[in-house]
Amino acid sequence: MDNITTAPASGVVSSEGVISEGVSDEERYWLIWWCIMTLIPCVLGNILVLVASIRYQAIKLDHISVILIRNIAAADLGYAIFRTLPMLSNLLHNRCIYGPLLCKVTDFLDDIFGSASVVNSAALNINKLTCVLFPYRTAGRNYRTGILIATFTWSCVILLWLAMLIEAESAGLPVSYNPFLFTCGYEIEGYPPTALVSILDALVFMLLPTLIIIISTGWMLLKIRHLQGIQRQGVITAMVVSLVFVIACAPWAAMVIYWLPAVMSSEDTGDDTLDSAAEGGSDSYVTFRVAIFMAFLNFAANPVIYFVTIRSFNRFVKEQVWKVMGRRESPSEASNSGKVGSSGVAGVRTTSA
Repeated sequence: MDNITTAPASGVVSSEGVISEGVSDEERYWLIWWCIMTLIPCVLGNILVLVASIRYQAIKLDHISVILIRNIAAADLGYAIFRTLPMLSNLLHNRCIYGPLLCKVTDFLDDIFGSASVVNSAALNINKLTCVLFPYRTAGRNYRTGILIATFTWSCVILLWLAMLIEAESAGLPVSYNPFLFTCGYEIEGYPPTALVSILDALVFMLLPTLIIIISTGWMLLKIRHLQGIQRQGVITAMVVSLVFVIACAPWAAMVIYWLPAVMSSEDTGDDTLDSAAEGGSDSYVTFRVAIFMAFLNFAANPVIYFVTIRSFNRFVKEQVWKVMGRRESPSEASNSGKVGSSGVAGVRTTSA
């Protein structure tokens, strides 16, 4: 296949992938700004989380939480590279700039990384909840247990999306540019096998994890007043991550629920589904895009959440900033020296008295 077709919307059909006329330049500029503002902290922040947790062991939580946080950071980073960055490129050029092969690769990998982030976030919540409910039974968990959990989640994600890819390739489904999402991918609408896998993926990797996250967060909220120290930090971290996830992904989850019946019932190659959105006018376009772009917040906010809720990571970041600024003492060292100096002065005064 040499070209990527553009799914028709608002009378726009272009082999060059020009974005629908329903998207004004003003809105496109806002979307570009949003992509940049979420892409930068997502990439830099998650790289910092990986370096801090792997190289410096700077995240002091239970072993399983640390492993899952690393995997969430890796998944969020991959999502930024294979979802946010391609969408930003299309927005900047006002057309689809990727060929069929790159479209297939980015579409496949962003599904994997996005799903892995959601599933590992649910696993983090389950881990913290079991630690709260069964502290003695979970005390013996180690890094190996965390690695097994992460391996299981990634394996499930990869296998299900791989099944989708194999079915789409074997069926010879075309690749098209979607003017609503600013992405390109397989046209699965109207083809029952891939549509069925798509529904399964939506249920397993979006709706079910969201339900788990909401229930476990509410449960932990009831128990948090009895916790102290690192255990309390870990639970607060999981709860805040869950809160941001629900806020950022709730619109997208609602859109998934709304569009799945349309995907299954469409007998064409996506025209009916897209045209049904077009019937609502520009307001429908905006609503749809808000749901898609709002999800970017979930993948960019996690490093900030770790900085605020995990003391060891907060201290590590401040120390690194201190070193970059060329200061000889880190904030913690300066604080300790200040305490020593104060105690020394107090001691002299007491002695002299």
